[in-house]
Amino acid sequence: MLLMLGVSTVFVYKARGSSERELVSGCVPYNVSIHREEEYQAVIEWSTEESCLSYVMYGDDRNSLEYIAIDHEEISAKRHKVLIEKLLPSKIYYLLIYSGGDSYGNNGLPLSFSLSSL
Repeated sequence: MLLMLGVSTVFVYKARGSSERELVSGCVPYNVSIHREEEYQAVIEWSTEESCLSYVMYGDDRNSLEYIAIDHEEISAKRHKVLIEKLLPSKIYYLLIYSGGDSYGNNGLPLSFSLSSL
């Protein structure tokens, strides 16, 4: 369910570990997609029902998401898009979406992707 070849769509759960799917309302991300932009870039896009401050924390270590990616077009919005650059095709990257003060991933874990799988 996490990633498929091409454009990837994932279902997003609260990162706190809830195994039940959240109702989509407020700042809960939905329609999350991860796709390759150019050779060393990935784009993460999602929507929220309300205009929310949202960003992505990511890194190549699941336990240490040390980088932040924000939407430079519009900080608080209903449609969110972040570009992550300088990625290596052979590495696996992990990310959490932070929206409305909560973090979102996959059943309490960060989402993962590699450029070679996109």
